[in-house]
This record gives sequence, structure tokens and C-alpha cells, in this order.
Amino acid sequence: PAVFRDSAELVRKFVEDYHEKLEENFIFPEFEKAKKLVDLVKVLRQQHEAGREVTAVILRDAADDRFKKEDARHELVTSVEAFIRMYRPHEAREDTVLFPALHKIVPAKRLKELGEQFEKEEDRLFGEEGFEKTVDQVTAIEKQLGIYDLAQFTPEQRQEATSVEGLLFSRMSLPQQQLFLSRALSSADPPLRSRCRYAARLRR
Repeated sequence: PAVFRDSAELVRKFVEDYHEKLEENFIFPEFEKAKKLVDLVKVLRQQHEAGREVTAVILRDAADDRFKKEDARHELVTSVEAFIRMYRPHEAREDTVLFPALHKIVPAKRLKELGEQFEKEEDRLFGEEGFEKTVDQVTAIEKQLGIYDLAQFTPEQRQEATSVEGLLFSRMSLPQQQLFLSRALSSADPPLRSRCRYAARLRR
């Protein structure tokens, strides 16, 4: 249960008690005052509250005595899935809609002041290089879960069809591609399943 507990404690401390509080106290009010994206801000506020409730459940079920119970483990997994399902679009909407719009409603001078204020708050809560230390904690958790290596998430590349002469399909001219496909996909032949069959048909 330690990995669940460590992750939830990190979320509670850095995301909920720091990052989200800054949004709620400084960023969201700018939109509400300007009467811009108020419906989005309302939903984001609601999701912050919902996220804190989910985090509380995860912390409770990740306790050693609770984690031994099957129903608690099931509730924990369900809560983690709910948290991820909500925060992926939540974060994406902030990054692609809310934050870019902030530059349109808040003067550059005010944005600079907010940035300096946020940095001071970060230092107060987490000490010098607090962000870097938090990233190190995230890295440790990712390694523990086996998800740190970014390369493992790259989809396997499919082999590209090649002519008998070794020319890649993507490098053929349009007439060559049309001829290649007309021969390879001839209705008189069975469905294609490998590059070898492409080559065999082109030899005819």
C-alpha cells in the first residue's frame, strides 16, 4: 500500500494544498471578475473539491490495517481510476483553454507579480528548490511502478510494404503506388497478410 499512500500524500501536499489553492485564490477570481469562462471555472472548482474527497478515500484505504481488507482494496482501485479519469481532461482543459486565456484578461505586469508571489509561496511550503525535490519524488514513484522509462509507451512501428525492388511504399510515385495496390489487392487473390505476399504478387 505504500506506493498508493506516497502518491496520494504527494498529490495532497503539492497539487491540492499548493497548486490548486493558488488557482482558486488568484487565477479563478480573475476570470470570475472579468466574467470570462465562468462555467469552466465553476466546473474546475467542483472538480478540485471532488479530487480532495477522492484523495481522502485513497489515503484511508492505503493505511496498513485497511489495505488488508478486500473491499478496501477494491474501493482504493476504483478511487484511483476515478481520479485519473477526472484529472486527465481537467488538466488538459486548463492547459489548452484556461491558461492561454489568462494572458488575454490579465495585464503582463500583474502576471509577473503573480508569478513572483507563487514562487515565494512555493519556497515557503517546500523550501529551496522545492519543485525539483517534488519532481524527484515523482520520479521515485514512477520507477517503483515501472513506468519511468518513456520509451516503453511508444507504439511498435509496423513494417511498411515494399516492392520487389525494395522501394518503400511511401517513396513510390503516385502511379507506382496505384499499380502496387491494384496488383496487391487484386480480387482474384486472397487477403494480404505479409510483406512477402506483396512481393510475390508483384513478381507476376
